[in-house]
Amino acid sequence: MSQPPPYSPQHAFISDSATLANFPGQALDVEFNNVKTTTDQIRTNVALIQRDDGALANGIVTFDSLSAALQSNGLSPANAWATGVSFLVGNSVVTNSNLYRCVVAHTSGTFATDLAAGKWVLVGALVAGPKGETGAAGATGAAGATGATGPQGIGYGGTSTTSLLIANSTSKTFTTQAGLAYQVGSYVRASSMANGANFMEGVVSAYSGTSLTIAVTTIGGSGTFADWGFATAGVPGSATTIAGNSGPFTLANGISNTGNQIELTAARRTLPTTQVFTSGSGTYTTPANVLWIEIEIIGGGGGGAGSGTTSGNGGAGGASTWGTGPLLSATPGNGGTGSAGGSGTTPSGGYLNLPGNAGQAGSGVATANPGGDGGSGPLGGAGKGGAAGAGPGAPGQANTGGGGGGGGANTTPNSGGGGAAGGYVRAIINSPNATYAYAVGPGGSAGTSGTSGAAGGAGGSGIIIVREHYGS
Repeated sequence: MSQPPPYSPQHAFISDSATLANFPGQALDVEFNNVKTTTDQIRTNVALIQRDDGALANGIVTFDSLSAALQSNGLSPANAWATGVSFLVGNSVVTNSNLYRCVVAHTSGTFATDLAAGKWVLVGALVAGPKGETGAAGATGAAGATGATGPQGIGYGGTSTTSLLIANSTSKTFTTQAGLAYQVGSYVRASSMANGANFMEGVVSAYSGTSLTIAVTTIGGSGTFADWGFATAGVPGSATTIAGNSGPFTLANGISNTGNQIELTAARRTLPTTQVFTSGSGTYTTPANVLWIEIEIIGGGGGGAGSGTTSGNGGAGGASTWGTGPLLSATPGNGGTGSAGGSGTTPSGGYLNLPGNAGQAGSGVATANPGGDGGSGPLGGAGKGGAAGAGPGAPGQANTGGGGGGGGANTTPNSGGGGAAGGYVRAIINSPNATYAYAVGPGGSAGTSGTSGAAGGAGGSGIIIVREHYGS
């Protein structure tokens, strides 16, 4: 800090008062301003070295500001305490965040021991100041030189001039280089360096010093050679058996191993076959090698009612069944009754069970009217109702389960109602039995004609369709 300027008077008040106008006021301003300048700078400088409480500010008195006498006989710079140092009286050290002053000259041993012996006196505890700001990062140094290449590791390879005959299923011992990487169990090929087609390979059974023994399991070429080169090789894959069998054999579920290939057996390559039953009853025999069967069954359709006075009703068809119980039942369609159409019934046993469609109703009006149509099944086949004017009803188509048509009326009521179609069942049987009983439902009888009327049509017979599958 700079020193404040000394105050120098600018005016002589006695001599100048006679010659200068308004002299006292101007002169006093100048003098007091100079005094203020000097005192302001004194206050500024005092604030730099003295705290508000009157004590000196920290860092004002340093070792360098002390006299030479104090530096040599009184205080000295503080250093970190260390063992084996010769300390003089007045030396200062810092240890464990405390400042100590030496009061007995000595060579340091253990600080705790020296302190207990009265060789040091505590000056005060040191409090760490606030952490300063982190300085800017320095520039990245230049890359160091590339290190030397490491030593060559152990490798495979190797050669031998041992004269040996190519032979399989035997052990061959070669004299080669020591320190190679081969171990017992390694798979190695020894081949002629003149012609690599001449080789022996197998598992290393021993390797010690310069002696390498290979248990040969695979060879190529023939002859005796003394220019062997060694290399690691992949272990050949081996053909395994299936379920402990070898050669041609038949596996489960229709898989065959023939001629070194796996394929479906002839039975499993058989395309699906079909059997259709159109009438009567009997026993179904499952063909050989069939894995599963799919069955469609339709019951017999109901007959159409006749027309005219005191006409006859149509008869119900017969159920088509499969297996005991029965396992599957396609129930029949009911016949027409008077002018009312026949109703369908509910089949059972399959994954799809559809009642037959009801027959169409006839008319009870005393005029010429057609008979009702028969109900139609999944295969169609419904019989048409008889024409107005006493036309007979048409029968349902055979093996469709279609209902018969009702008789047409002339002028005498009623025209006949149509018969209902037979029910429909669709099912899959996995792992079928050897045999199944079956019955195909017949069509219902036609209703007879009444006075001035016509007969209805008979219902169509049912059907059973079996599809036989030999593969999945």
